[in-house]
Amino acid sequence: MVSSTRFMGRHDWANDEAPSIPAPVPGRLRVLIGRSAVIVLVIGILSWISISLLFNPPPDGPLEVQSVELSSAPAAPQGKGSPDSFTDKPAATGTTQLNTEPSGSSASGPTDKLILHVIGAVKTPGVYELEPGSRVRDAVSSAGGLNSNAAPENINLAAQVTDGQQVRIPKRGENPLPAAAVPDPPASETTPASDASTQGQPDASGSKININTADSTALQVLPGIGPALAQRIIDFRQSNGAFTSVVELDAVSGIGPALLGKIRDRVEFK
Repeated sequence: MVSSTRFMGRHDWANDEAPSIPAPVPGRLRVLIGRSAVIVLVIGILSWISISLLFNPPPDGPLEVQSVELSSAPAAPQGKGSPDSFTDKPAATGTTQLNTEPSGSSASGPTDKLILHVIGAVKTPGVYELEPGSRVRDAVSSAGGLNSNAAPENINLAAQVTDGQQVRIPKRGENPLPAAAVPDPPASETTPASDASTQGQPDASGSKININTADSTALQVLPGIGPALAQRIIDFRQSNGAFTSVVELDAVSGIGPALLGKIRDRVEFK
């Protein structure tokens, strides 16, 4: 039996093979690998861009830039929950119209009142304003009434006055005067043929015209009286009764002192 001691001895550790360890990669190799990766990435990106442009080319011509009009006016604050806060309101444009018309009585134009000069036997003579359609009695009342020297029987207090007229109230002892100077009727109201042939002359029969019974044709024989004025005399006679004197004819619209002087000796009252 061989002794086991023959095979036993010291272990030679120096001759044992060491475990294999991978050798480190050189630094230059790492740089080359990094550059290759970047080049591959760039080539991929360029290829993607080329393919995109090939299948989806950009439009020809310059690109149009849409302009958006901005309003400089600040938006009015809206209350929370109000209906207007949920709707868009266009900004107010244009100019504000100012009311340049005069206000008050100045915008109504000239006044419609009558301005008269009252003189003679009144308490306070002067210039007064009366309403349209006023009579001589209204002018006398505006002047304070008749004084103690007035002769009202010599004037027609019912005569209608006109704007710009002078009303003279006669005193006792003075000759009767017409109540107001009413303008002569316009030429269209007179008959030129009869006026030229009969002015200052009696009619063919030599008799006077009865104002209280004459019709329109008979009245037109008088100088200065045409169809319109003759009809006004008839209407006044029917509304106010028969005339009693020449002075009362002054109350008829269109008859003034000048016309009364023409017909004074041509009329009668029965």
